[in-house]
Parts: sequence; structure tokens; C-alpha cells
Amino acid sequence: MSHDGPELTTATASLRQYRGEYAAHGHAHAQLLLGLHGLLELELEGRSACVDATSAVLIPAGLQHAYVAQRPARVLVLDVPADAVLGEMRRLVRPP
Repeated sequence: MSHDGPELTTATASLRQYRGEYAAHGHAHAQLLLGLHGLLELELEGRSACVDATSAVLIPAGLQHAYVAQRPARVLVLDVPADAVLGEMRRLVRPP
């Protein structure tokens, strides 16, 4: 499994805009995607999910994921170190 980027030691947040198709990849850290505008469709190791302005998705560390946005989608992405306690965040997000 390939992971992109260096290992995180602290949580970071970034506002991202997606459009088009992105190939499957994984991270050594977890990600919480909070939809702000538009629709981001995801494939999480063969399971489908989506993020829009009414939803969020938690992607565990190491999980292969790909996504597509037919129109621009704005998403707040929280990158969280793999060893961080995500139990509380899991309660906020319905699994795909």
C-alpha cells in the first residue's frame, strides 16, 4: 500500500477544492472530510460514500480511497496523526 507525504505529528486543517477524478491512494494518517459545498463522491476500499454540505466522512489511516467531483466541491480536511484518539470523532460520523 502506498502512502503519500511524511508522517504527521500534529493535526492540521485545510480548505480544499476538488474537481475531476483522483486515483486511489492512502495516507499514514487519518482524515476527516467535512463537506462545505458541492458533492465529492468517494470509493473507500470498494465501498462508496459521498460528502456534501450536510455530511462528513472519516477515512482511517491506511485506507485506500479515490474520489471524483463532477463539479467543484469545497471540503474542510482535517489530517490527524494515526496514533491520535479518534473515538470521539467516530461518534460524529456515520460509516460509509
